This record gives sequence, structure tokens and C-alpha cells, in this order.
Amino acid sequence: STIQVSASGLITSQQEGYGDIIVSEAGKAAVAHVWFRNTPGLPHFQDAGNYGTVYIAGKSIFATAAFQLTPDLAQTDATLLAEVRRAGVNTLNKGIFLPNSNLALPFATWKSNYDSSSYVSNWTWARANGFRVLGSGDDIVRRPGWEGSWIASWPAASQAVQYAMQKFAQSGAGLALDVVDEASALWGTNPTPVGLIGVPHSFQFATCTGAQCSFSWLSDPTDYAFHDPLLPGGSFALGGSSALTTPPGASDPITSTTGTQVNFTISNGVPGTRVFNTSNSPNLEYLWFSGRVSCQGNVMCSPPLPNTLLSNVSSWLRSAIATVPIGWPPAGAAPVFAQRNWLKPGGVSDYASHYWDSNQQRRTYSFGMGVRENQNSMLTAFLGRQSSVNINRPQLLEQTMAGTDYLKFSTPGNAVYTPPVDKLLHVGAVPRAVASGIMSAAAVGSAGVKLYKFDTAFTDRRDSPGNGAEFESDGSPSTGEVLNWQAMGYASATLTKALQEYVLGTPVNSPYLGRNIITGARTATNGNLLIVVNGWDAPRTVLVDLGAYTTGRAVLRYNVTDTSIKVQSLGNIVGDTVTLRAGETAAYLLPKVASVPGIETITFQPDQAGNRTMLRTNYLYSQNTSMYGDAVDCTAGCTATIDRKLGEAFYSYAVLNSSDAAQCRSAAVLLPAGTSFSLAVNPATRGPFCQ
Repeated sequence: STIQVSASGLITSQQEGYGDIIVSEAGKAAVAHVWFRNTPGLPHFQDAGNYGTVYIAGKSIFATAAFQLTPDLAQTDATLLAEVRRAGVNTLNKGIFLPNSNLALPFATWKSNYDSSSYVSNWTWARANGFRVLGSGDDIVRRPGWEGSWIASWPAASQAVQYAMQKFAQSGAGLALDVVDEASALWGTNPTPVGLIGVPHSFQFATCTGAQCSFSWLSDPTDYAFHDPLLPGGSFALGGSSALTTPPGASDPITSTTGTQVNFTISNGVPGTRVFNTSNSPNLEYLWFSGRVSCQGNVMCSPPLPNTLLSNVSSWLRSAIATVPIGWPPAGAAPVFAQRNWLKPGGVSDYASHYWDSNQQRRTYSFGMGVRENQNSMLTAFLGRQSSVNINRPQLLEQTMAGTDYLKFSTPGNAVYTPPVDKLLHVGAVPRAVASGIMSAAAVGSAGVKLYKFDTAFTDRRDSPGNGAEFESDGSPSTGEVLNWQAMGYASATLTKALQEYVLGTPVNSPYLGRNIITGARTATNGNLLIVVNGWDAPRTVLVDLGAYTTGRAVLRYNVTDTSIKVQSLGNIVGDTVTLRAGETAAYLLPKVASVPGIETITFQPDQAGNRTMLRTNYLYSQNTSMYGDAVDCTAGCTATIDRKLGEAFYSYAVLNSSDAAQCRSAAVLLPAGTSFSLAVNPATRGPFCQ
């Protein structure tokens, strides 16, 4: 009722929010996803733990953060550091808290230990080397019965948590803090459950006869949108009542549920029959976090965990002397109401960090998740949560670069999945799904991607005996899923090195180009951008109307796949017909300035006329240059558009005979400084290989 559509198609809303607009005619329908904001800019992360909607050069960042890729690893491995830079990864991952299970430890001692640890030096190094850090708070409060119990019982907990946040934020490296990954899987559907008697979505009163008691609820006790299931066989703790408080280390088991009544047994019976309500027991409270889990040793936590624990931790983090935004990402498979509880405005999260799972029962291929499966699963989850999150804050989208997850039964020395000896648990993603997923996340308006995950386990897999240990092969420049790493690199480098200022521009309407063709458009100070991603596992030809974005200058098109980047100057066009491979992206940059920094026109000229010569250009990974990317006929000379901001550019060429068979092929040649290069095609000079 707050959305109006005029006769001319103009859509307006009386308030901020998100909505799906369905357009139908002659039995056909299409859905337009619409964000209504008072401030139209794209929310994204900026410097010093800030976020905003206006791009600021040198401060605004489209974050590409690889889980488990820590400053420690990059700092101590020069080869890895070079590959991280090559791939355009700009955000590292690191915990921020020094865990403590000694409840008698004074804050001063903990602080001294923290200051002498590697945390601050890691962040200092990251900042000095141009990286941001996406922090992790798992060591603060990941598991209810472990870190949760310690943090709830340690007198110095709030000081320690605030100090860790302060140091992280003051380092200048802190981007944000994902407090607990997939928190709903550990803590339940609601981070702030209500358990006080008489409070909405809690019980109205309790009645006990001896040791047999029951709750009568204001609403259905199976209302999982507000709390976890109440099922027979479950156990819980009560607090706030001299008569009903559960003794330390004990629990109250649920015996049965009937309608809006939950029956349970207490450890110590009450004389006769008593009714406990708001007038005689106003502090009686159902302790949700203590009821679901046990502490170490399979006993109930003592003291029990309060319902306010996670909101308290959030408050501590936010009230530190210096802070960064915090998020509590729910599990990918958590229902929408649980996503809302953890990500809603005014709740425990400052921004939305989205995990998601495949919405297919079977993977697209026996060897991996396909493009359509990846895109559709990610975007279905993302769009389905928009009405539940703060659309004026940054949103991070998880994107996989994981490979095979398996149980190893092969002999030591083998570091890869070996069927049928090893037992397959899960396949990962195919490389083209990795690249297209990252580009789609940027197209729909995410502020960055969390890449799951960087491979640190190569040595473990190689040295492990075949005893059934579980391993996962993940993205890495040298081990594991190298092709997934390279696919990530092609997408990440395009977004963070060449197109970042445009990707973080103001969102404008983007066209509908067909099912599973993902589009996103921006306008920025120096140009307009239209991203078109083929979300299918097969080629698609699309007609792209650029009329709404034209600037009167030559259009640059970045074609991004899992194996290549190709940049072309298309001239001052108003439309384009392009055939995109499976998972391929066409990103159209329509400049508002006379020249785009980094763009060069390179001339190639064969050293002898008449030899049919085909040329390829590519970026980042020289080994892909001679195999991937569209070849152009350079028999009579040719030009190529190169974006030097992307990093190292390469070219290779082949000389063909009249039957199109290669007479020679060149190695991948690095494009040094300069704008004109000679190709050795003369048989008298080229030798056995084109050089």
C-alpha cells in the first residue's frame, strides 16, 4: 500500500524499504526488484571503520575477503603476498580476541598478554601494506557452552572485549567484524530471546504441583520466529524465582507439549499447587541459551547463560573507545525469520553478512556446483532477506571458491582427492561459477564478498595417513583449487582495480535481459557502469540497450570469465549484441571523461606481411594467455585495448598455414611499457617457435 506506480511507469514509495514489482501482460510476467532509499547511494565500507553511500577515492572499498587468509600468512610468504596482490584481494581475515578460560584472570594480566601477542602487529602490517582486515569474533563467544560460558562468567569480560575492539579499530586496518559465523546454528533462531513471564512471545504464567509444572503461553510455544523449538526431551533452566530457579548445574526437562502449554519437571518440588505470575514472580525467566546446550563435560552451564548475553556482547563492542561495524551472520540454511532476528535494523547487527546454501538437492555436475545453481541460490537468499535487513547499511555476500570435501583413505604423500580410495563428501564449485558469482554479487549491490575459503591445509593432506581424516581442497594460488583461485582473481581484479569507483557509485535502473541474466547499473562521477552476467551453464546471446547510460564517449567493455579478462573499446555505441559464454560477464563502462586512467591502445605489427597471424591478450596469469580469450586476426597488424590498472598484461600469437594449422606459437609475452610491438612471424627470423 506504500508503493505507487504512475501511468508512465514511475515507481514511488511513501517510506524506505524493499519491494518486488510484478509486471504482467498477456499471461507473461516479470519481477523487478526495487530498493527505496532516501539516500540513493550504494552503502559500502570506507576507511577507519566507517561506512557511507558516497564513493571517496582512497577510502571507499569493494571488499574481497578470503576466509582464513590471514595477515600472518601474507606477511611471511612473499610469493603468496604477490599472488594476493595479483588477484586483487584487498581484505584479509583475522580473529581479534585473545580467548580466556581462566575466570580469575585480572584484566591487567590479560591486557599485557594481548599487547604482547601478534594481533596488533598483524593489523599494523596489513594497514601499512594496503590491506583491510575483516575481523572474526569467534574467540569471544562462538560456542554457548565454551566461549559463551567463559565470557558470561569472567568479571573482566566487558573490558577485554572493548579493548580488543578498540585496538582493532585504532589500527586503521579494521573493515568490520563478523562476530560469529553462522551464529544461528550455534545460538538458535533469535539472539535476543524473551523469557520473562508475561512478556510477548513468552509464557503468561507457570503452574506447579509438587515437581510437575507447566507453562501457559501468550502465543503458540512453537512460534519459532521468536524462539527455538520447545520439544519433549529438551531441557532448560529457569531463573529469577526463589521457588523455581534451577539449581546450579541442574536442568528442567520438558516432558510434553499440548497446544499452548508446555509441561516440565523441576528439580525441587513446591508444596501443594502454586501459580507463578507477574504479580508474585515478576522476575521469573526462561533461560533459552542455557536450555539448549551443555557446557564442557556434558553438564549444564553454571551459572546459566542469560538471555541478554549476545546483546551484552554487542553493546560492549559498540561502546569501545574506537569501533568498527559488527555483524552476526546467520547460517545459510536458516529460515527468513531467523535471518531477520539476527540482521534486522536496531538488532545485534550493524550490517548484513549473508551466508547461503544451494537450493538444489543435487549439484549441477558430479564434480561441482554450476553457474545457474550458484547464482540462483545466492540471489534467492539475498533478495528474500532484503525486507528484513537495514538496506542503508553495507551488505556482504558469501561466495565460494571451495573444492572437494572428502575423507582421506589414500596413503601419505597424496594431497588431492583420489577416487575411489577417498570418500567424497561434497563437491565444490566449478571455476566459472566462482567468477560469475563474484560479478553477480557486485551487480546486485553488495559491498563486497566473503570468499570461502583460502586453502591452508595442503601439508596436512599430504602428510596425513589414510585413516579417514576429513579434508577440503580450497582456493589457493599454488595448491588445492588453483583454477578457482584464478577465477576469483579475474573477477576480483576487475572489480577492485579497474571498476571499483563505478561499482560503488549510485545504483540506477538496470534492464531485464532474460531469466538468469543478472544486471546491475551505477552512475558515478567519472562514468556510468552496466554489468551483465550470464547466469546460465551455456552460452547466451543478449541484446544490450545502452541508451539510458550513454555519455557521448567511446564505450569500454570488460569481458570477464574464469580464465580471462578482455577489454575492448566499442566506440560511441548505444547498443550491443554480445554472446556470453557460460558464466561470462560483460561490464560496460561509459566514461564521462575524455580519457580513462590506465587505458592504452597497443599496436601489434607482424615483421613480415602475408603470414596469417592470430593474437590473444590476457591478464594476471600468463599460462592462460595462449589458451583462453578471443583471438583476433593480426595478419595485417592489429590493435588491442589494455587496462594497465588490472595488473600484468600478456600477449601470445600463432602463425597459421592455409589450412589454419599452427606453424608456430609464441610463449606468453609480458607487455612492458610501450604502445607498439613487433611480432616475429618471418620464417627466416622466428626459429622453431614464434619468439
